[in-house]
Amino acid sequence: PRSATGRWSSTMTTRPTTPRTTANRPRPPAGSRPLRSAPPERASPPAVETPKRLRIDPWALLRYETVTHIRAPLIVALLAFALDACFTPHCLGAVRSLLSRTVFRSAEDDVVASRQGDALVFAVVNVALHALIWAGLGGGLYLCDRMQWLQEFKLPRKVPAGPHGGSPEDVTLLRETVAEAVKGQLLVQPIALYFLYLYLPFQPLDKPTESLWTAFRHLFLFRLSTEFCIYWSHRMMHEVPWLYRFHKQHHRYIASIGFAAEFTHGVDNLVLQLASTAYLLPNVRYFSFSLWLAASGWLFWETTELHAGYTFDRSWLYQWLGLTYSDRTEFHDFHHSANQGNYGSAFLWDYVFGTMDPYLAYLKRHHRLIQAASPSPPVDRRDDDEAGGVESNGYFFVRPRPSVRHGRSQ
Repeated sequence: PRSATGRWSSTMTTRPTTPRTTANRPRPPAGSRPLRSAPPERASPPAVETPKRLRIDPWALLRYETVTHIRAPLIVALLAFALDACFTPHCLGAVRSLLSRTVFRSAEDDVVASRQGDALVFAVVNVALHALIWAGLGGGLYLCDRMQWLQEFKLPRKVPAGPHGGSPEDVTLLRETVAEAVKGQLLVQPIALYFLYLYLPFQPLDKPTESLWTAFRHLFLFRLSTEFCIYWSHRMMHEVPWLYRFHKQHHRYIASIGFAAEFTHGVDNLVLQLASTAYLLPNVRYFSFSLWLAASGWLFWETTELHAGYTFDRSWLYQWLGLTYSDRTEFHDFHHSANQGNYGSAFLWDYVFGTMDPYLAYLKRHHRLIQAASPSPPVDRRDDDEAGGVESNGYFFVRPRPSVRHGRSQ
């Protein structure tokens, strides 16, 4: 070994040190090929931890679904009590007064208070709420698409979202969507709601919600059973060929908008409506009018938001109050773009019945890997592929299973 001055240490035999330069380097014989110096040694690249495949953390998913299934019914139950206190009595009085001056103008006064009058009031208020959510939420987010507002919450899409792409086919599709919604909301739905109230044991409209525990218990069971029934009815619509002939109308929207929630064939709409009310209809005697309005409005709000293509996971509405369904929007958006998997409105049943694999492959392909342990807020990653480096939403229960490779990623 050499000392710090560049000479051999005293423990070795001393000899003069000659610096190795080109001048004193031995020359090769004439006519022979010149000697080539060995290439410099390259430092070994650091180990890069890359995802081999994705897996679902079942305990994290269970915690997430537990929090979701407790928080949302509690919020809706509190909303029902607020409606009982502030809205329902005034709304019923106004609608009954309007009907007494128009529909029942020539009849006796007690007709309005009869079962038929209550059925008509029930249908009118439900249709008004449905139309308000469809036009307010769906139309508001569609306006944001057109005006380029709230684009920091917009999901990255390679296909233009819905009709505002500019082609004549897209404009035609929007007109068909509006016509289908008007037909369903103003013709089919009022008649169905009217006869449902007549022939099912609904509570009187003036009766308030019994108790917070009763409301919470039925809303919890309603949410759990509805997600299960929607999962299987939706999956059946995709996997049974003759049923998919009706459902493919809804999938004309590859990148959907809020209005697309109502763009369904009549048979498809009937199957999904029966699935979504599978718990409500046999248990209507436990639902007050305010609780019914809160539950049905909550369900349709979720459906409209899932199709709009906006994920407000970084907003205070989601992080603090849990009032949006941003954690599921990208999940359903993948279903429309890939037309496979993700049949449920929640993650639970897709995980249990094994229809989440295409979505996990999609997450891996676009590097949307989540390593955080907290569901609020989800961790954002940036794509480094051809998608343009946009931020993406992720889910805390999707974990990468790493494999160590030197210098290269799988």
